[in-house]
Amino acid sequence: MNEITQLSAKGLGSQNKYVYTADEISEMLQISRREAYYLLHKAPGYKIIKFGRNIRADKASFDDWFHGEEESGPILTYTPEQVANIMIISVKTARSRLMTETNFRVLKFGSQIIRVHKTSFDKWLGLMSS
Repeated sequence: MNEITQLSAKGLGSQNKYVYTADEISEMLQISRREAYYLLHKAPGYKIIKFGRNIRADKASFDDWFHGEEESGPILTYTPEQVANIMIISVKTARSRLMTETNFRVLKFGSQIIRVHKTSFDKWLGLMSS
């Protein structure tokens, strides 16, 4: 059995994972598949791998891009609606503030906020509460 067949036969576990698909990015960030493909094609700070019509994000560089200077770990996010609930403000106000706030990481899809980096937001919120 050659090396490629062996990989297919045993499957790739999470520790051997080198790339993310659009579906995986969609699931992790809780965004639509269309938005995940947009992020793949935009590649704002991570490596992408194209193989014919297939496009993938390099896992290590995507994780580094997502976490920035934050600690590594699972990809966790808030929606603008969740931020509105946390801050006890309207969703419209939350979206407006998220567009201009620079003290935590915000992921955008075009001109819309799609997710807020949970760790950086929680850290900012903790600093503001102290």
